[in-house]
Amino acid sequence: MNPRALRGLPKRTLTVAANEKQSYPWPNPLAPPKGVDEDPHRKRTRDVEPSTATPTTRVAYTDAVYDRLYIPLDKLIANVCDEQAKVIKEAPDEFLAVLLYGGGASLFREQPRINRDVLSFMKTLRFEDEAPDADMDDETLAAIIETGTPEQVEAALRAQDDKNPDTKGLKVVMPIKNGPGNARDRYSKPWAMFLTGGSPRLREFLLYQQTFAISEKLAFSVTKIEATPPSWVICNFAGDCVDQDNEDAILKRIKTTLWSHDDFRKHVDRILTKAGAPGTVNDHVVHATDTFTITFFANTDELGHPATVWGRPTWEQRDIHWRKDDSAEGQPI
Repeated sequence: MNPRALRGLPKRTLTVAANEKQSYPWPNPLAPPKGVDEDPHRKRTRDVEPSTATPTTRVAYTDAVYDRLYIPLDKLIANVCDEQAKVIKEAPDEFLAVLLYGGGASLFREQPRINRDVLSFMKTLRFEDEAPDADMDDETLAAIIETGTPEQVEAALRAQDDKNPDTKGLKVVMPIKNGPGNARDRYSKPWAMFLTGGSPRLREFLLYQQTFAISEKLAFSVTKIEATPPSWVICNFAGDCVDQDNEDAILKRIKTTLWSHDDFRKHVDRILTKAGAPGTVNDHVVHATDTFTITFFANTDELGHPATVWGRPTWEQRDIHWRKDDSAEGQPI
């Protein structure tokens, strides 16, 4: 065969009209964020009615609505000894976290029995539909409460609390610290005590109310312990121009930079295509950033960062939020 008769195939021009950055109708980067109601960091307490009536108590506490705490498992068990952390990680649904305000290593060291104060309060929570006991001990306690001295009344009330059927088996366990740590850091981890036992409706109420401010010396919140919480925190950052006056400019720069960043585009497109999300790479990067918001702190975080970017995790949460950067493994996008 005459080699001159062979002609090379013509080079095809890659058609990328649908994915072309310049021709895509990019949305307004300052449009209101989507999915705000899904953000666990922005929820409030009492957002769902409990299935049973709320209990009463003779101990006054601040009855109000608060921001709902959302703390990942790794933070709740940070600086807890390996044995205790292992038990919690293996069965997180069996525990609730009890977080003291002003708490930390120093508080636990100065008040090694503060868990008993929390437990004593929880035992006073009574549901109205509880059937009254009719044994002689209860009649005697009732008589003491009616006619006894203040000391006798207090003792009788505590004895009644110990009979509370909803707190049967209830325990508030102190954290066991993993090593000596930094004695000078008053608020160093561990932060949480761990609650086990109690009736389902009592646990439901504790999570519904969440925060109990009882006195200047005793205030705490009760939260779920979730094995894999979908954190919306993307990264914290700092800089001379990082202040609330520049919020729109910062958010616009973040979004538009990511929309055109080739590595980010490939990364997000791979994940969302694999997950079956429709659309082009441009649609995917818009979807991956359409929940972004910025929160500015009144002060800085522990590393001196005054602001945080938040956003919805998309399918492979940590793969979206954290990726291999040009310079280091695990740098935020």
